[in-house]
Amino acid sequence: MPHKDLERYLETFNEEFKQKHIEHKRRPFEFISRYSTEFNQPVNLSSNFAKYIFEWFEKRAKEGAHSIGSLYTSAYYYDAQFWELSIPVFFGTVKLNSLDSLKDISDIDKEKILKNEKQKLDYVAFWSDCIDYAMGFSELRQKTDIDSFGKSLLLSANEELRSATNNLLSLPVQKRAILNCRAAVETSLKAYIALKRGLTEKEAKKFNHNLFKPFDETIKISGNKSLDLLRNRLKNLPNIEARYEEQTLTFLELWNGYVLAQCISSFVIRDFTGHNSLSIMLD
Repeated sequence: MPHKDLERYLETFNEEFKQKHIEHKRRPFEFISRYSTEFNQPVNLSSNFAKYIFEWFEKRAKEGAHSIGSLYTSAYYYDAQFWELSIPVFFGTVKLNSLDSLKDISDIDKEKILKNEKQKLDYVAFWSDCIDYAMGFSELRQKTDIDSFGKSLLLSANEELRSATNNLLSLPVQKRAILNCRAAVETSLKAYIALKRGLTEKEAKKFNHNLFKPFDETIKISGNKSLDLLRNRLKNLPNIEARYEEQTLTFLELWNGYVLAQCISSFVIRDFTGHNSLSIMLD
């Protein structure tokens, strides 16, 4: 695109973003996303083109508004420690290396993960859950034509999952992360039911914090029998009364609860968005 046309394009969209009250930090991402879609041209965020777009918007924004974070941050358990797993921001069709998300783990340890077949498959499955959740949640939260109570539950579940991540990545590790995991599972399941067939707040309370009831209802609605494999793992999560108690779980027990929370949350997102990166990676 000629420079003068790009400038006109930028000015037009920036004016639209102003009218829609879109935050300054979101504007370059919104522009690149629209550009990628309209011209069927993926944009690498490390490219000179992307750099120009960010600089263009930065000159017209409040200072510091354009600091870029990751699309999604999770935690991965390896060698008795929780490590940050970061899903980068990207647009269009790009090739991602799953191990690049583990920025703080050494290349030697990454090689060890690759050479251990079970650990490699477990990691790829977890990474796929994270990236599908990240992309799908970003899409769902922008929808205005879905059940409002279901959407509210979905947003609440996301907050619990992110709180669990923050607690696991903090030093020292905050073991109350397991309570966030439990809340994320319960709220995700209720969100699924609400978005699929409708659920009032009164009906949601009738589940009485029993994880198995909304889980079984989710299987019934989705028809996804493979979820049965997760049912027994619900026992890894504490009862609701545990919120009044000190948490003394091992790191491995915390990890098992966290993986379950991410897995169920990702299932909900996948069912509504169709994202399934694992199937693509295994093809």
